[in-house]
Amino acid sequence: MMDHKEARLHGDTSFISRYQAHLGEFVYGGIDGSVTTFAVVAGAVGASLDSSVILILGFANLLADGFSMSVGAYLSAKSQHDNFEKHKRIEYWEVDHIPETEREEIREIYRSKGFQGEL
Repeated sequence: MMDHKEARLHGDTSFISRYQAHLGEFVYGGIDGSVTTFAVVAGAVGASLDSSVILILGFANLLADGFSMSVGAYLSAKSQHDNFEKHKRIEYWEVDHIPETEREEIREIYRSKGFQGEL
């Protein structure tokens, strides 16, 4: 069991630490949302639309952008995870069915990293 000092070092629960892994997505989403919303609102202003219509278009664009970005981020993460799991299953199958080939593959990896001698 960790003592309190170590738990505090490794268990940071501040707002930033909880969302740090997603910070890049927040920044990208914010920039993308700002640019596209500005473009929609600027186009509506340029078309001399009523201010209530401009506000509705701006908010509708923000909602659509938010939904689009979240679905895109989810599908991207899911496809990365699925691809990793597929390759993991292949490696486990190879270890079970062609173990000597896998041992040789590991030896080659170590040799390519500069290990010498009997592996």
